[in-house]
Amino acid sequence: RHVPLDKIDTASLHGAAALVLTNPGNPTGRVIPADRMRALVTASQDAGALLVIDEIYSDLIYEPAPPASSPLALYGTEMPQHVLLFRGFSKSLGLQSWRLGAAIGHPDRIATMVAVHDPIYICGSFAQRALATFLARDDGAAFAAHARGLSRLLARNAALYATAFADALGWTAEPVEGAMYLMLRHTEETDEDAMIRALEVGVGVAPGSMFYGGAPANTHTVRVHTGSTGDNADAIVTRFLRRAGVTDERIAEVLASHPQPTMDELSG
Repeated sequence: RHVPLDKIDTASLHGAAALVLTNPGNPTGRVIPADRMRALVTASQDAGALLVIDEIYSDLIYEPAPPASSPLALYGTEMPQHVLLFRGFSKSLGLQSWRLGAAIGHPDRIATMVAVHDPIYICGSFAQRALATFLARDDGAAFAAHARGLSRLLARNAALYATAFADALGWTAEPVEGAMYLMLRHTEETDEDAMIRALEVGVGVAPGSMFYGGAPANTHTVRVHTGSTGDNADAIVTRFLRRAGVTDERIAEVLASHPQPTMDELSG
């Protein structure tokens, strides 16, 4: 079941086997504050529940970065035994089909997972070796630089789309701190109506109602994907602003107000 983040405490976790979180979040792109994360670690521990955190977007946090809130950063080697973190490279390196990732937790719990996971392991050794070689380059500096550059591009695209949707449809963007998505508050009767309205100007959006179990037909939100090159983002914005009746002069202003990252910025 879904529980609002600010409502989760030991009592609400009574009888639960696990508390599952995503940090940074999807679809919101928000980072759980460090003090809230500590409270969630304590609440889940007191309730006897596992704390499972999907950190697939942990390398894609925008600048200026909020205080680190991963339990690994907060506790280091003293991370409580009931906490399990999952990370991967399908987002940060575009390796969706490689199935490369990592679980971080207490050695005994990891050993139990491996015993179950080995028979269905699907990642070839050549892929693991290729990624390990890249990650080891300059003690990880190459990957860190890549992640910084990609985060800057995604942050720029999010800001560009926020301005464009405001101009074209009057929709307002929610604050975003990471990942590769932007949540927008729309003005239509339902999320489905908002999806149709966006398609009329040539843009596909995901209705907010698809992300929450038992959500009403109108969450007043839609999600857009920001993962594209700077040139493609500019082309998308130009096309849909024109279809929405925005003047070329205004389109030029929008693009100029959100310049693409320089090569130095993209290289980290």
